[in-house]
Amino acid sequence: MNKIDSVSDMVLQSKKLVVFTGAGISTESGISDFRSPGGIWDRFDPSELNYQSFMASEAGREKYWEFSKSLWPEIADAKPNPGHYAIAELYRLGRLDCVITQNIDSLHQKSGVPEEKVIELHGTLKWVICLECGRRYPREQIQARLDSGIKVPRCDSCGG
Repeated sequence: MNKIDSVSDMVLQSKKLVVFTGAGISTESGISDFRSPGGIWDRFDPSELNYQSFMASEAGREKYWEFSKSLWPEIADAKPNPGHYAIAELYRLGRLDCVITQNIDSLHQKSGVPEEKVIELHGTLKWVICLECGRRYPREQIQARLDSGIKVPRCDSCGG
């Protein structure tokens, strides 16, 4: 028995399978990873894109939204690839307990894995949540503001 058959047998015999994914699964869908040569961190400085920088200044928020604005079209247009569909098939077969992912692209959900079965460790770009009042916005709504020239979108409810 070769290694692929052995892994396949283990997967099919499992009762509570948890799948952990990272950037590698989504690169086939056309989404850049962060660390490889030519990746996202070659275009942006990660030390400027953290929570502390975002909260400390308007300039920090502008840098974050510039970064996020540039990522969205790639993510919005991405389609799940065979890797995502293979994981969704495990769900359909009743073998998958959950997916834990480092990705922010929601491709597992687009492939058919229910929202409640996906744990997104780094969040998602699908929603924007006001840090002041917690109001949620669909990303498309915020992206339209960014595309219109607004550098830092504000919350309609509280101005945060």
